[in-house]
Amino acid sequence: MKLFAKQIVVVAVLALGTHLFGTLTGTAGAADLPSYKPPSRGAPAGRVGMGTRGIIPPPQIWALAPDHTGLTTREQPSLYWYAAKSVTARIELMAINNQGMKTILEESVVSPASAGVQRIDLARYGIRLQPGIEYRWTVSSETDSKQRSNNGWIQRVDPNSGLAKRIEATPKTGHAAIYAEEGIWYDAIASIGELIEQSPGDTSLRMQRATLLEQVGLKEVAASDARR
Repeated sequence: MKLFAKQIVVVAVLALGTHLFGTLTGTAGAADLPSYKPPSRGAPAGRVGMGTRGIIPPPQIWALAPDHTGLTTREQPSLYWYAAKSVTARIELMAINNQGMKTILEESVVSPASAGVQRIDLARYGIRLQPGIEYRWTVSSETDSKQRSNNGWIQRVDPNSGLAKRIEATPKTGHAAIYAEEGIWYDAIASIGELIEQSPGDTSLRMQRATLLEQVGLKEVAASDARR
C-alpha cells in the first residue's frame, strides 16, 4: 500500500513538471504568488493592434501589458517589454484625449544580446503622466519589418489611502502582491522588476513575475522568464 502511494506521488510530480505553474508552486507557496485582479473600468482597450497573437511569423517582441488599460500610481513609471532575441526596438508613447493622439515619446532602444525582459524608464526622458489621461505605448522591431508592433495602454490614478497605508506597512517583497490585488498592473510588474534587478539570481522573484504574465495571457513570455 505504501509503495502504491509513492507511485502516485511520483506521477503527480511529473505531471505538474510539464506545466509552468507546476514549476512555480514547486518552489513557492500559492500564498506567495501575486494574483492580478483587473480593474472594472470599461471595455478592454486591446493589447495588439492590427491582427491577433499567434499568426505567422510569431512575434519576437511583447509589451508586458494586459489586454485592457493598465493602471499606475506613479508619475514617471517604467514600461516593460520582452524581446525573444537581440533587436533594435522602437518605443512610442502617445497621450489620448478628445482631440486625438499626441506623440510624446519616440525612442530607439537596443536590447542586450540575450533575450529577456527590458524596460524603459520614463523619468529618463522627463515624461510625467497626468492623472485621468489614457496613454497608448507601442514597441516594435526596427530590424525586422515583418514583425508587427505590440502595444499597451496605461493610465495614472491616485492611490487611495488604504493602498498607500498597506504599501507603507509592507516590505518591498510584498508590494507586487498588493498592487496586483488592487488592480494596479504597472506598479505590480515594476515592483517585481526592480527586485529582480537587485537580485537577478533569485528564481522566486522571476516566478512571481511569470505568474503575473501568465494571468494576463502572456504565456510565451511567462514560460521564458520562469526558465531564466
